Order: sequence, then structure tokens, then C-alpha cells
Amino acid sequence: MANTILTSDILAREALLILENNLVMGNLVDRRYEGEFSSGRQGDAIRIRRPASFSVNEFTNNGSNTVNTQNATEFSTTLTLEKFFDVSFQVTAKEMALSIDDFSANLMQPAMAAMAQELDAYILSKHVEIGGNAEKAAGGTQIATLADVAKVVQRLNEQKAPMSGRSLVVSPKVMTALFGISEFAQAQQRGDGGTALREASLGRFMGLDIYMDQNVTTHTAGTMRSDSDRAALAIHSDSNGTTKGNNTIKIDDANASASTMVVGDVIRITHSGASKTHDYSIVATGATVSYSGFDSGTTVTISPPLYEDVATNDVVEFVMTATGLEQSIAFNSNAIAMAMVPLDEPMGPGTDSSVVSHNGYSMRASITYNHAKKIDEVSLDVLCGAKVVQPEMAVRLPTSAA
Repeated sequence: MANTILTSDILAREALLILENNLVMGNLVDRRYEGEFSSGRQGDAIRIRRPASFSVNEFTNNGSNTVNTQNATEFSTTLTLEKFFDVSFQVTAKEMALSIDDFSANLMQPAMAAMAQELDAYILSKHVEIGGNAEKAAGGTQIATLADVAKVVQRLNEQKAPMSGRSLVVSPKVMTALFGISEFAQAQQRGDGGTALREASLGRFMGLDIYMDQNVTTHTAGTMRSDSDRAALAIHSDSNGTTKGNNTIKIDDANASASTMVVGDVIRITHSGASKTHDYSIVATGATVSYSGFDSGTTVTISPPLYEDVATNDVVEFVMTATGLEQSIAFNSNAIAMAMVPLDEPMGPGTDSSVVSHNGYSMRASITYNHAKKIDEVSLDVLCGAKVVQPEMAVRLPTSAA
């Protein structure tokens, strides 16, 4: 009789409402892609096109000149439903007989708070695909002045990220540091109550909507951080003439260093031909998780693709000298995509199951009676994937976690 009071449909709706209200990152990223998945199976993937890159040439109409026709090469990335998050717990007949308000307060809210933390941490872990770095210093010194915040905005501007829809998501330590900046503390707009998104809001400042998220992740850097040549690496001769838009290069270390770079490390390339400097993150391909032995011109895969052409001996710098740094991120809403796709209802008998979707979120709730234990079991699960689809629209703010 208890199960007729709280059904799986009621639980799914309540769980989804609580989850949506507890998420920070989930409410800030691009959510356009759920409809492109044909089914809700872990491992399903879609290809997302990235805009083509062009250069503008000045044309002189003298009767003999011809236009410079460019190849419209489009790049793409893959968004995979790679995470299957679940919260399951046992409930007594007495608990199942509670009103939905009491049941929510005692069980659903703690369960969905844990789910929201896991989802936010998962999205924030994608910082390894973001190349732009707005460090105050190579050692990850904590921000302390208005100029430190301005550097984040500068990086976004240099990477030509759209001015609208910009957010900065910071760790609790960075939040404390921000309030130590008088210009920030005196800003009038502050977040108010209502949802976790608003409660996490620190207001709008310098064109950024700023939020605190307890799930900001840290990055463990490769040993190149302490190598004497970290600021004197170079583009290998095999990569000479590699054009903008490519995402693989070869790097040389003149001293045959055995130091390593790992996924998520940031390198800074001085493009001599364009007299510009840009940041790139080292990313994995296949089973590759680290790179070493740079004397022979090791091939590395980078994100974003090259902003400019590279030439032999263009300077490559390993940016940070510290490890375990928190990775707060600033981004345009189109930089990171997340998809949460409805799961199929279980086929087996004896389970009351419902799937509810709202605002791009989807939750499956199942209630099963365990005859051996004489108790009901509630399972709440989601299937999702996240990907940095336009890395040039995001930057990292690495700061000490100590």
C-alpha cells in the first residue's frame, strides 16, 4: 500500500526539480544537443561541428590580380554520453508513507545534492581541454588585485570570445580572494536567494557573471614544470609550416629532457610569423596519457587547434611551475556542452519506473521491492556527457589550493 502514495513518477519529478536547483555548471553551459541523440545508451556519441576559420586578404583590382581562394575546412569534436550517475538507497514502509515534502527533505534533497556535486565536478573536470591560461604567476599565486581579474577578461578578448554570456566559476578560495579586492567588494549587484545558481552568484563584474562552485577541480602537472628548459622548448623542424587549424605539433627540448607533459598541461607558443602568443592545452588521443623525451620531436595533440601557423624553433613554454593548482574557469556559454538524455525504463517485472524530462534535464526513478530484505529500494539515475566544444571561448585561472 505504501507504494501507492509515493510513485516513481512523483519521485522522478521531485528529484529532477531538486537537481536542477542545485546545479551551478549545469545551468551555465550549452544544452542544445540532447535532441541529436537517437537513444539513451552509455557510449552513444554525436559529432559537433566547429566553425571554419578564414583569413581576410586585401584585394587590389588592377585587372590582373586574382582572389586568394581558401579551403573551407570545418573541424568537429565528439560529445559522448560517458557518465552514468546513480544514487540508490533503501527505504522502509514508514518512510514510503511520508508526505512528499517530508520524504524530499529527509532523503531526496541529500541524494540530489550529492548528484549535483558529482555532475558539476564532472563538467569542471573538462578544464583539461581548455588551453587559455590567465595565471597571475607561473607558481599559481592567488589573485589579489583588480588587474588579476582584468587579465582573465583580457585572455577572453584575445581569444575573441563573444562579449555576451560570459561566466567565471571560482573555487571557495578564489571567492575569498575576490572579496579582498575593494573594487569587487563594493560592486552593487550580488546574488540573491531562489536557486543554487543564484545563491552561488557573486554578481556581475567586469563583464563576467561570477559564481562560486565547491567542485572546482585541481590539476596535477607533469614533471616538465620543474625542468630548467620549461621556458625554452621549441617547435621541431618536422612541424615547420604547420598551418592554423591543425591540432598536432612536434616539440623539441635541446637538452634531451626526460620530463613529462600530461593531459591538461598548458603550453604557450610564440608564433613568430604572426608576432602573437597563444596558449594550448595538451590533450590525449587514444590511450596516450603523457608525453616525454622531447629531444626527438615528440608529437603532441593540443586544444584548441593552432590559432596561427608555426615555424621551426618557434618558442614553446610550459606555463606553470607548480602542481595541484585549482582550475577556476571563465567561459562563454557556447564553450562547453552538456547533454543529459532520457534513459529507457527497465524491462524486468516488479519495478515501478518513470522517466521525467524538463529544461534539457532527464531523471529516471525506479522503485523495486526486495523480497529477501522485505524493503523497498529507490534508484535515481541520469545519463550524461560533457565536452569543451569551442575551447577558444574559455580560459583557466590556475591558483594555489593551499
